[in-house]
Amino acid sequence: GISGGYNKQRFTFDSAMSQRSAHYMQNMRIKQWHIFREDVRDLFTLTTAHLITYMTMGSLMLSWDARLTVFKGMNDMKDQPVWFFLFWSNCCLGAILFGFLGVWLVVHGALKSQAAAVQVLTQSVRPPIPSSQEIIAVGHDLAEYESLGAKKFFEVPNLFGWRDNGMHKTAVEKSERHGLVNSHGILEATRAMTIVEEVEMGTSFKPPNHETQTRAATVLDDARTGRPGQSAIFDKHIPIFHTMQRTFASYDAYARISVDVSVTFWLMAVGYYFISFTLAYEDLAPSVFEQIVAAIFSW
Repeated sequence: GISGGYNKQRFTFDSAMSQRSAHYMQNMRIKQWHIFREDVRDLFTLTTAHLITYMTMGSLMLSWDARLTVFKGMNDMKDQPVWFFLFWSNCCLGAILFGFLGVWLVVHGALKSQAAAVQVLTQSVRPPIPSSQEIIAVGHDLAEYESLGAKKFFEVPNLFGWRDNGMHKTAVEKSERHGLVNSHGILEATRAMTIVEEVEMGTSFKPPNHETQTRAATVLDDARTGRPGQSAIFDKHIPIFHTMQRTFASYDAYARISVDVSVTFWLMAVGYYFISFTLAYEDLAPSVFEQIVAAIFSW
């Protein structure tokens, strides 16, 4: 009759709302993991950008060292004393060697960084795509309504709040716990209770949407698992990056040091070259500015 049709429509409405809520939460979980993957890409991109900068500086230093040594220094230094030529050549050789070393470290560091980024994104930080069990858990059929019994068919509307919606309170409590545990709202405890355990905890005053809300609450609380890719590493993508960073951080540090040393040797070589130039043309009476520049480079 009218009561049966009303309760059937109410069951259909509650089932659709719980299913929509569960699917919305699944989509939010996937989007949240996409944000984690963007974080990982940003962190690895930062390292790669540093290495590219070192590569540029190392390449420039090699070109400047080669030009200073081959095209300029060899011709202008041949008339200088042997000890002065040795000092200058040692500086040029050191600049070239450390420049090569810096470029070599940068190349290997960039390859290590890219390999680590691909490894983390393909093996660890994976979106928790809903499993078949999760999708089935939010599905509904008419047999569920029929199995509720004749008492549920003729149940009157809850106009005055006589019946206590226990599952609603359970869902609210779980949502509050999600927000209080950590910044991302995911529990560190065990997985949610099964549907059967939730049903056994209920009372006889639950409305017909008890099973549907139980399923939705279970899916909402089960946010740490999913396929493919274990989501048990939720909120661990930053520690994973720090762990993988150890495989290429040394290349980054030593490449920076090598470039700095190469620049230092190059400046010393330029200083020696400037001094030799002023000595070779001392009859031109170098200006005060030239003497100051020579003193700065030699220092």
